[in-house]
Amino acid sequence: ALSRLQGRWRMTSGSRDGRPLPAALVERSERVTEGEETMVRIDGQLLSCATFTVDTSADPHTIDCHLTAGPGKGQVQYGIYRLTDDLVRFCFAAPGAPRPGRFETARGDGTLSTEWRKVPD
Repeated sequence: ALSRLQGRWRMTSGSRDGRPLPAALVERSERVTEGEETMVRIDGQLLSCATFTVDTSADPHTIDCHLTAGPGKGQVQYGIYRLTDDLVRFCFAAPGAPRPGRFETARGDGTLSTEWRKVPD
């Protein structure tokens, strides 16, 4: 399961608190996953870094990110994800909040839903 999340990814869409993320932010966001560590950068600037574990027996699959840099450092962020071919969709609760149950955000709920496309090697 971890092997399919490896590599470079570009954000294709996202929403937070029920509102779409700004197009400029989406276009400039990159996720790089190596082993059990993932980093998100915007315009090359580190936004967050985390070590993570996944559970593919759960439906939807779950992901627990232990934030090692950026806002929320030292906290755990609980999420769900769905991986199909070269697309992955994540939905994360705010750090320390309960895991979301669906791939949607609502006004004021603090959740972040994003979709990423794999960058070919």
